[in-house]
Amino acid sequence: MGCDPASLLNWEKARSAPDVRFWPAILRFLGYDPRPEPESFGGRLRAARVGEGLSEEALARRLGLDPGTVAAWERDQVRRPYPRIRRVFEQWLAARSWIS
Repeated sequence: MGCDPASLLNWEKARSAPDVRFWPAILRFLGYDPRPEPESFGGRLRAARVGEGLSEEALARRLGLDPGTVAAWERDQVRRPYPRIRRVFEQWLAARSWIS
């Protein structure tokens, strides 16, 4: 997975959580996503982003958005849910093969 064996042990014993960059390898190794199914649109965004090992900033760059916009949508704290931005996120989510 590209991590230190001590890190893996700490994850297994719930002493620490894996960094975002390790999630793609973890999901490939397990063959499924063990995380609870997200209940909100923002939760789905965050789960997809983390599953791909992307920071909020990296996803914002990829989608041509401001990192604050990504953060607000992930936390379901959007003041003005612009339809164009929602479409950008929906298209990106639809392209993720591991999301049900």
